[in-house]
Amino acid sequence: ASEPREKLSLAFALANFGQVEADYLISQIDAIEDRDTANLVDALRHDSAGSIAKLREAASECSTPELHRRKARMALAALALGDTTLPIDACEFDGRTDHGLRTLFIDEFPRWELDRTALVATVKNTSNPALRSAVCLGLGQIPLKQMSNDDKTRIAELATQWYSLPDSSTHSAVAWLMREWEIPEPTLPDAKQLVDGRNWMQNSQGVTFVRITPPAVELKPLPDPLEQVRQTLSQMENATPEQKAQANFLYWHGRSLFLVGQYDAALADLEAVSKMELDDSMAGVRGEIEQLRLFALARLKRTEETDAALAQWSASEPAAVYRDYVESLVPLWLGRKEAAVARLEQGLAGVESADRGVLYNLACAATLFAASETSTVEEKRGWMDRSVGLLERWSQGDEASRNQMRSDADLLVLHADPRFVKLAAERSNVPEQPYWLANREVTRGEYEAFIDDQSYAGEKPKDRKESELFNYKETSPTPDHPAQNVSWYDALMYCNWLSRREGRTPAYRYVGKEKIKEFRIDIEVDKWEQVDGANGYRLPRELEWEYACRSGSDTEWSPGNDEALLAAYCQMFPSKLASPSGKKLPNAWGLHDMHGNVNEWCWESDSQGWSQVHRGGGWLDAAVFCQSASNGLSSPDHRDAFEGFRVSLVPVASAELKTSTGAGGQE
Repeated sequence: ASEPREKLSLAFALANFGQVEADYLISQIDAIEDRDTANLVDALRHDSAGSIAKLREAASECSTPELHRRKARMALAALALGDTTLPIDACEFDGRTDHGLRTLFIDEFPRWELDRTALVATVKNTSNPALRSAVCLGLGQIPLKQMSNDDKTRIAELATQWYSLPDSSTHSAVAWLMREWEIPEPTLPDAKQLVDGRNWMQNSQGVTFVRITPPAVELKPLPDPLEQVRQTLSQMENATPEQKAQANFLYWHGRSLFLVGQYDAALADLEAVSKMELDDSMAGVRGEIEQLRLFALARLKRTEETDAALAQWSASEPAAVYRDYVESLVPLWLGRKEAAVARLEQGLAGVESADRGVLYNLACAATLFAASETSTVEEKRGWMDRSVGLLERWSQGDEASRNQMRSDADLLVLHADPRFVKLAAERSNVPEQPYWLANREVTRGEYEAFIDDQSYAGEKPKDRKESELFNYKETSPTPDHPAQNVSWYDALMYCNWLSRREGRTPAYRYVGKEKIKEFRIDIEVDKWEQVDGANGYRLPRELEWEYACRSGSDTEWSPGNDEALLAAYCQMFPSKLASPSGKKLPNAWGLHDMHGNVNEWCWESDSQGWSQVHRGGGWLDAAVFCQSASNGLSSPDHRDAFEGFRVSLVPVASAELKTSTGAGGQE
């Protein structure tokens, strides 16, 4: 035969007479039509053992992403022959940074005419979560009208058997399949309880939460921040006389000399620059120049000059954020320890209402008290403990916070404290503690139950005007669609409502108004803060959100880099409305809608403090804005038909994790 179709038909026929041309049949797997998948499997089944061996050999050669669809097809053929080794390799996500092959296996699955009786027999006892979840997601994409009653019954029995398994990957996939096929989910008496070894649970609303357990990260000694200062000073020695006479040079040179303890030389530079007429480019450091000059005088114990400089500094009405810091350290370095301690204690007494800048400067002051030669061993330990406690409250848990702590010479003495090392160590892509994350976005029905709860006495949104662009009830038309038209403030209030409803300690508290600058304009905004030790619902931190979204991947989207496969996981442009929460396929750890549908609020604000971060992209965003690394900013009071959220729970206690194994609920 010369025509490809004729040759393939002859190969199918020859196999029925015992002549299995496995090499030829496997070579045609790229071009095989959906209607011929059953014929291909039937032909290979006449020599199952030999065909499986040849499939594995051919699959081992598919090592590049361009060949992954071929490998996925080979894995499906092997699965149809009763093999699970090749399918597990195709579906695996644990330890793999690219889940594209798994995504192709799931995408190809509904196109193959598999014997469902044989399929159930092959997979029902597998212990591999990756294969179980991929099979469920593949089956769920097959229209129910194409399924016989016997097959549906058989698969429903398998799904019910797998529903209670401990890994979140299987559980979310099974629950999704049941929703798609309208199979009643079984009622488990312990579904709302923490069960050792089980990495999912349900809350009072029936929302499934996935336990995310990041791997332990080896902490390395922190770099000496003064080493960079010394290198800078060395490089500055090569400057020309003209450069050395400039105000900017004198400021940085004097600052660097002060940090390395050369106070006389630092004072000379700082006094020289303070006498210059500074242009607008130096306007932002005028106050710091005077502060450093004051500190240099105190370090040199030039008492009269220091007292005069301190009086002048105080009269200049410096920012409140620096007062505790300066007014406690100057007397300490002048040898007035008792007055210095009293002044610092005065500042520490107000930490409950202090803003982040004050907290940080108090922590720096306490650290410098610990570094003082006048501190006893006991006093040093006490100051270090208090400083680390303040920094734990101050830190946003992001890389910017950690980098600031690592590079601040004021905190050098804390480099010997393991708690500080853990707090400040570089950890750019892995959260520090385990946490629970809802496997879907908060629905409109759940959010409106909060709005309509007349018995609730806590904070509620005061004004829920419709978006000027979209009516959220049109873009989220049912109670199962995601909540939209929700501001960051609204999301915090919902978290507190749900916490109180379940008897948990609310994670947030409203502390009044604060003034901030937005584009150099003073505005007044609501101020909310986290409650230490609370076990209530909260918004995920940005790092937690991305870590869970990626589910171990490092590709553009968690299903891989192929945008053509993204639609099954992501509601995005050109959608006309949102998708019901949890309708799209979940990622490898069992989390739905991490890409698209609605932008999801996170806890963090931007560096200026007047916008909040949201992640994931929305139903009207292009795929590029729905990538795992994509983020956006909106003011905390902003509402529109793209803004929603999902909730998380505080890190689980170590005692609850005794038998936990692996991030995202793997066995």
